[in-house]
Amino acid sequence: MPEIDKYLTPQTAEYMKKIIHEAGGNEVFFLGICGDDRRVARAVVMARGDESQVPALAQEAAVGDVVIHNHPTGLLTPSKPDLEVASQLGSRGVGFFIINNFADEVYAVVEPFAKEALKPVDYELVREALSEGGAVSRSLSGYEPRPGQVQMALELARAFNEDKIAALEAGTGVGKSMAYLVPTLFWVLKNRERVVISTNTINLQEQLIEKDIPMLGRSFADPFKAVLVKGRSNYLCLRKLDLALSEEDLLLEEGEKADLHGVAAWSLNTKEGSRSDLGFIPTDDLWEKVSSESDFCSRLRCSHFSHCFFFRARREAASADLLVVNHHILLADIALRAEMGGGADMAILPGYSRLIIDEGHNLEDGATSYFGSRASRLGMLKTLGRLHHRREGKDKGALPFLANRLRSRKRSNEKEQVWLGLITGQLVFEKDSVSARVNEAFDLLYKFIGNQSGEFGAELKLRLTDAVKSR
Repeated sequence: MPEIDKYLTPQTAEYMKKIIHEAGGNEVFFLGICGDDRRVARAVVMARGDESQVPALAQEAAVGDVVIHNHPTGLLTPSKPDLEVASQLGSRGVGFFIINNFADEVYAVVEPFAKEALKPVDYELVREALSEGGAVSRSLSGYEPRPGQVQMALELARAFNEDKIAALEAGTGVGKSMAYLVPTLFWVLKNRERVVISTNTINLQEQLIEKDIPMLGRSFADPFKAVLVKGRSNYLCLRKLDLALSEEDLLLEEGEKADLHGVAAWSLNTKEGSRSDLGFIPTDDLWEKVSSESDFCSRLRCSHFSHCFFFRARREAASADLLVVNHHILLADIALRAEMGGGADMAILPGYSRLIIDEGHNLEDGATSYFGSRASRLGMLKTLGRLHHRREGKDKGALPFLANRLRSRKRSNEKEQVWLGLITGQLVFEKDSVSARVNEAFDLLYKFIGNQSGEFGAELKLRLTDAVKSR
């Protein structure tokens, strides 16, 4: 067996050993990023225990990368599925390794490939595309060349070519969208490396995906794929919809039932399953009961997995050259990758090599909002109310729902009877007690802030120093 140091750096091998141990010694699939010496210098967790996902997840891999997984048995001879996966990856310039659970032995089914040299964007082609009679003017009637737009596009092309950061400010009327889209598309078409464009507003996202990018697509001979990436909660979860329909009397208010049946009828015809495609506006409470969420998702074990709207959208994103996102999704992806060491099962976005942040002056507020925490009296009481509340003499919420499910079981065991007793005899009362304490706490906070500012109702920002905490 070849020396492990030939293929993995010691730090990478130690990290993979740790991850495999945390997975109980089961199969883990990694994406290996190679250094100039073709050794894996960094490993990213891609999937756990499911070989069938590798071809799809390999959309993350670029030429010169390696897909690695362990054989829990310690026998590193490739299986037939291993060889099939290795063949698919090898045809795309991606290597394939098998390791043992201790990451001290390796079988290189497909050796790492040399990374392809990136092809720089031609500055003259960018200038020409934005000039009179160029590609943009041929697709956009009434187009007028603008020196500021050309200068901005060239600066962005230089940042792409030299792997640098560019901070650019453009005045009104410069045409900044075209200024960054033109060099971006030249880069994508030359290198087939995914680029992410992040904006702050839905209006700009829709303008890019529905107008500007398709218009430029008619100007370029080579095809490319652009996808608008939405947050998970924008998509309908068919499993949660089934649950809501089966238990609507316990989970829904009377006014929500008609809308729920409207969502159910829409679910049979929609292709995207996105809230924006729904013909009416459901209440936030109702949509929350049927929208996709990671904590509720059972992935492959879900009977709706093959036609899940969220995972279909995720597969579309994984095969795209250009992704349009909002700042919230970008920040969530960055946070998740940082927390999980760069991988997190593709995190939220598939891998990308270049990033454009439009409306960048809004990014700070977005980061403050996303990485901070917010608490309000109404929000906390509303959350507690989802556990249990009374409406028109009837018990509603998650606790009555669970109690009803336990009572309806034909063969309940002793443990389930204990659970039922806890729900009806303790948790409902605990919920009421916590609600009272929430009210008390916010009353005290309101009084404290009022004393600090000198007047009630005025906004007050306090840095939580030791001195403030002591009061």
